[in-house]
Amino acid sequence: MDKTTIFVISHKPVNVRLPKKYSILKVGSNKDFRTDFSDDTGDNIASKNQTFCELTGLFWIWKNVNSENIGLVHYRRFFTSKFNISPFLTILKEKKISTILKNHDLILPRVIKLKDKDKKLTVLEHYCKTHFEKDLIAAREVISDIYPEYLNSFDIVTKSNKMFMFNMFIGKKTIVDSYCKWLFDILFELEKRINLSSYDNYQKRVFGFLAERLFNVWVLYNSNLKIAYYPFVFTDSNILRQNIINTVKIYRKK
Repeated sequence: MDKTTIFVISHKPVNVRLPKKYSILKVGSNKDFRTDFSDDTGDNIASKNQTFCELTGLFWIWKNVNSENIGLVHYRRFFTSKFNISPFLTILKEKKISTILKNHDLILPRVIKLKDKDKKLTVLEHYCKTHFEKDLIAAREVISDIYPEYLNSFDIVTKSNKMFMFNMFIGKKTIVDSYCKWLFDILFELEKRINLSSYDNYQKRVFGFLAERLFNVWVLYNSNLKIAYYPFVFTDSNILRQNIINTVKIYRKK
């Protein structure tokens, strides 16, 4: 494995010219879609893809990859050093990534402010607009039980109206390993406490949705980490939406 490997999580063929050091990691049950890497090999939780989404790929990376620097992006979402109307030309490349990681531990998406029209939303309110509040409450209970030192950070994050999203990162493997241990301890316990029997296919993706918020909690608690926040692009027809996301006022740590 190379020193740096960025995995593009996908459940279908990726119609993007990828820079060097980017590799497609297949997740899900699409048997006609073949790549060099698949989340159903080695130590894996591929059978949980319907509820864990891209996290089955993250688990596979954690357990099976030994690169010094690793990343997780998506078949239609990539980090970029700038935003323009041709996102295919601006995917963050290995040379830039190596330069950033000389002085930083992680590259994360730019933090955005949550709102509904002109009204600010907290992370809790934003989650409840499209998901079930009880699941976020369950996550808090699990953290209180097994990682109580993170409880204050959880409360700060859920009361804030700022967060980074999409379960995307590039960083040092040792640091990502630490995050994965924490995250999957929580999610596997949540599996025992959340009854999915009445959920439709969208809501069954609950553990992926929760992980987006939990990553913010982990980063806040581990405040010694040096974070580089970078913009991101959608490589599909959602360009207008992405332009809006990348031009909102950005929150930067002082």
